[in-house]
Amino acid sequence: MELKQLWYFKHVYETGSFSRAANTLSITQQGLSLSIDKLEKELGVIFFLRSKAGVEPTEIAKAFKEDVDIILKNTTELKANIQAAGRQVNGIVKIGLTPAATPFFVPRLLTEFGERYPYIKLDIKEMTDLTSETAIKQNKIDLACVMDIVNSKNIEKVPLFEDEVMVVVRKDNPLAKREVLRFADLDKESFILPPDDFNWYSSIFDLCNKAGFQPKISYITSDIGLTYGIVSANNSIAFISKKFISSFREGETIAIPLSPKEGLSFRISLIKKKGKTGHYAAEILFDYIRDISKTYIAL
Repeated sequence: MELKQLWYFKHVYETGSFSRAANTLSITQQGLSLSIDKLEKELGVIFFLRSKAGVEPTEIAKAFKEDVDIILKNTTELKANIQAAGRQVNGIVKIGLTPAATPFFVPRLLTEFGERYPYIKLDIKEMTDLTSETAIKQNKIDLACVMDIVNSKNIEKVPLFEDEVMVVVRKDNPLAKREVLRFADLDKESFILPPDDFNWYSSIFDLCNKAGFQPKISYITSDIGLTYGIVSANNSIAFISKKFISSFREGETIAIPLSPKEGLSFRISLIKKKGKTGHYAAEILFDYIRDISKTYIAL
């Protein structure tokens, strides 16, 4: 029996639904269901009676819930005590941030984290995704936040949040009349893309190829302000997270949703070297970033 299974049980019990609990916990419904099934089999009981209307807790579940609440309350208090002790931890933590992640994390890292852990010094560098991955593997940095999903046997990743992708076009572009766009609609357009050492660059290229064309690139940049300026100036198009959509040049540009069926979404993941036991200050920062990411965009 694992602690996370108790949290899963608590959320299913209190929401009365596997789907609602999965959304709250930022995990898949299938993963949640398998975890609860495993817990039930381990203990030899049935906690929830499933139906189309949701789940109904059994009498055993009602009794178990009281014990679970006590365990989780004690665990939370223990964690708070450990974190209080951790405020005395000192050290330098080196972290690389993709430019897309800096608005989410840097303000709180420089203020809230510094107030909680005044003896931990942060060495923050803005880095591209592939540069961050290389630096992690070579032990040059402790942690990194990167765009999109990293697939490497040497990298441990924790998905932080995900957001809808919007296509920004000039208002006089014929695409501006569309309610939703697919890559097949974009074969005649000029693209503004991030540099090729961003994971999103290859993702967009792959989807263009899948749609049967090679993207024509008008400019390479990761600067959002510059991106808006180029879109309005030469009728190029750009892909931007919905959370980043700005009112800048709103009289000249418009953002249109990209169809979810295309499989492109704005993702931020936290990564570190697999198998590496980081120093305590780095582990504190890892947990802090993972926790505050829940206040942005739930997976």
